[in-house]
Amino acid sequence: MKKSNKLFLYTASLFGVVAFYYYLLLKNVPLWITDIKSCFSGMYFFSFLSDHIHIFTYLLFFSVLSFFLITGLVKNGIYTFKTFLFYRDLKKLTVKRFHGLNILDTEKELAFNFGREIFISKSIFKDKKRLKAVYLHEKAHLKSKDFYRVFFLTLILNFFPERLSSNIKNQFSLLMEIEADRNVLDHFDKTEYARVLINSYETGANIPAFSGYVKSRLESILFGKQIQIKIHAIAGTFLSIIFLMLLVEVVKTCFCGM
Repeated sequence: MKKSNKLFLYTASLFGVVAFYYYLLLKNVPLWITDIKSCFSGMYFFSFLSDHIHIFTYLLFFSVLSFFLITGLVKNGIYTFKTFLFYRDLKKLTVKRFHGLNILDTEKELAFNFGREIFISKSIFKDKKRLKAVYLHEKAHLKSKDFYRVFFLTLILNFFPERLSSNIKNQFSLLMEIEADRNVLDHFDKTEYARVLINSYETGANIPAFSGYVKSRLESILFGKQIQIKIHAIAGTFLSIIFLMLLVEVVKTCFCGM
């Protein structure tokens, strides 16, 4: 299995565990609210507070997760809408189309894949070697359905805290680029490909295939260096949620101190 697919699977599994934990909290919220209402008038304040501290903690977790759920839904709505707008604008810039390859009418050096199509600006066609490298790289992304993987991963990560989300997204992007690079090397000399990568980076070309993670990718291209997936944050969050789920099921309510 590709490392990028493993990272996607880890992320989706974490999302599933968090979603199940939220379900457990949601299921118990009416019970907790009822217990708090019935106990508040019949217990001393400090006894009530000490006996219900775990419930208030659960409700705090529920509130935090609800916040991320609502913000995530809003982010996903905006992200999906902007994606369709971006595709519409790309179609307006397209001047020619050949079997899924769209040529963009712009002098800016642009190249990326969208859905089942590749988009390359006409300015890149002036350099045959760069054009070949760019096309092979984007074709590799197309073959791996990277657009869809990025799209659905982003939908998931929009529910996560920003720091964890950025960490996973950066790792996933690097793994995708390296996997696409290795596909290109089946048809391209690695020294020439590395030179194209460096030249594109130095000229500031706005080509995702050649503008990101240059150092790590050059090490992979020239020396075959393997990139390891860093999942410490995912594993830590996963285990923490499992532990919290067990607590929720074991310690649900105090039943007015009984």
